Amino acid sequence: MIETECYTFQRIQPSGEVLCSPLQLVCEMLFARPTRLAGRPVTFNEKLYIAPPDNPGIVTSACYIEKDYSKLWESRDRIRNYPILMGNMMLYHDGSEDEGDGENDFFVLLDPESGEVVKELRDIPLCWRPAINSMQFFGIKERSAETDNESYFYRNILCYKKDFSQLLWQTEEQEDIKFDQLSANDSVLIATDKRSIRAGFDVNTGECLWRVDPYTLGIFKNQDEFWDKGAGGDLLEHGVTKRLRFALGYPIIYGDTVVMSMHGNHMVGVDAKTGEARWINYLEYSNNLYYQAYGDHLYTQGGNYIEIHHLGTGELIERIDIDVDSYKAQTGGSVAIMNNFTVSDTHVFGSQCSGQLFFSVEKASGKVDWAYKSPREVRADDRPYIHNGRIYYRSRGGMYIFEGPEGYLGT
Repeated sequence: MIETECYTFQRIQPSGEVLCSPLQLVCEMLFARPTRLAGRPVTFNEKLYIAPPDNPGIVTSACYIEKDYSKLWESRDRIRNYPILMGNMMLYHDGSEDEGDGENDFFVLLDPESGEVVKELRDIPLCWRPAINSMQFFGIKERSAETDNESYFYRNILCYKKDFSQLLWQTEEQEDIKFDQLSANDSVLIATDKRSIRAGFDVNTGECLWRVDPYTLGIFKNQDEFWDKGAGGDLLEHGVTKRLRFALGYPIIYGDTVVMSMHGNHMVGVDAKTGEARWINYLEYSNNLYYQAYGDHLYTQGGNYIEIHHLGTGELIERIDIDVDSYKAQTGGSVAIMNNFTVSDTHVFGSQCSGQLFFSVEKASGKVDWAYKSPREVRADDRPYIHNGRIYYRSRGGMYIFEGPEGYLGT
């Protein structure tokens, strides 16, 4: 769930989440069109913001009372449900004038209580996957150009005051640079280019402070070693697949340390100001494609194992061996792979594409103590979210909401 001013997709989930098994299904929000995507659920002041399942055609967004799912309002047509909380407003993507190419889309600010459009931000370049900190908004502007033989994309990062009253700085426009994974705090902005090289920028000036990749960090000595050890496409031990890109997923900013995944199944922590490596870990038992920051700890999972490291030092805190017999009893499978997951104080809750499964692992014992087979397709990038004693599992075509034994924990 997203209730933080410093929003990023790969944010740190605060510890203290109360949710344990067994879970009970309390609500299905399913679209008539099973291929439609639900978007990420957002909660604010005990309200749930999600695309409404009872609108079979035009894309809109809606607000529900979190406790009983009664609808408060529905937006005008083609307000995309990827909102970001901006103080006392919600930032949405408006496609109401879209003619198929997205060039007429723009940002709007909505009142979260009424759903009314407060302001249309037509002068602000539309950007995907923006980031914010307490004072600023960061986005990516894209311009396309074509020749007789090729198409080119030029991109640059823009920084605005959080109320969009002033453009503070922008980077130089660069050809085919893909700065599309942004994370920020009040000191540094982290971006990723098309080769998945991480870069750190000063949030006040836009100056590029550092750039890192597996070579500069010393993970691989040269390109030959990179291809021999990192890009062969073979399987590592315990079923963990090698990856072809330098870096994966969104970086995590933990104080003055930036934590990121790196090619060759490594997790890395670097100094946020200099880019110097503070720790580098090869994940022997788990996978660095999907990871979750929970409190001070970094969780990774793969092939019947969960590894927990400290975000600041990289120290291995614990390895959880998932009990295969309990997994087989609950699901019929033999390898408890999670394509995505989230964490509470007592459990790890995962989703699995191949088996269309949602299931939970008790951290103390490693036992799989609950499972649910989704009637609809489970996608790899559909991270579950926990809030107020409930977990929100997305699938293609809707969302399933489960509640723990203690019931709804809101007011």
